[in-house]
Parts: sequence; structure tokens; C-alpha cells
Amino acid sequence: MESIETFVADCFGRIKNFLQKIVGFFYYQHEQRKNFYPCKLTSEFRYDAKGHTIIRYKTFGKKHEYEIKITKLFEDKHLLEKFHPIEASKITLIAFGELFFIDSGANNKTKFKQIRNKTLTSIKK
Repeated sequence: MESIETFVADCFGRIKNFLQKIVGFFYYQHEQRKNFYPCKLTSEFRYDAKGHTIIRYKTFGKKHEYEIKITKLFEDKHLLEKFHPIEASKITLIAFGELFFIDSGANNKTKFKQIRNKTLTSIKK
């Protein structure tokens, strides 16, 4: 009688251990996907006639690259949160500068363009 009870207890222990491993695996997979950023800045950027910056970005798993004005991207919070925080901070810095300095005096504008070019060249690889 004791051997059957120990056998059943041993089987339930193995089943419990197996289920804990499965739950742990799926929990780990979920935690890994939580910090996933599907959008990535590419190395290309350009300026339109008014001096606004247009950037190119890719989404994970897609070959097509998208173009968007950096000020429009700054206004679209749902798209901005899909970028890595470091890239998002670069985008917001440049967008703030464009919104703040684009119609200001020439001296502020040239200083901002120098800062913008230095920031965007750090994106290039």
C-alpha cells in the first residue's frame, strides 16, 4: 500500500515540476517580449525645403522603409513608443528644436542645425 502511495506522490511531484517548468518558460518568453521595440531608425535622413527633418525607419520583419517628418512622429505618441528609448529621446530632442527654433533668428537656427547634424550622425553606422 505504501509503495502505491509513494508511486502516486512521485508521479504527481514530477507532473508538478513539469508544469512549473512550462509556466516558467512562458513567463520568461512574455517578459522578453515586453521590452521589444519593433521600430528602428535607419541611417538615412533628409531635409525638406522648409528645413524640417524627414527620417526613415524600419519595422521589425518588414523590408519596406517608411518616411515621416520628425515633428509628425513627435506628435504621434503610439508610434513613438515603438522606438527604443534612446532613439525616442533623439527624436524628441530634434523635434523640440525644430518646433522651437525653426522660425527663430538665424543664429539660433545655425546652432540647432549643428546639434541636429551631430545627433543624427550618431545614428549612422
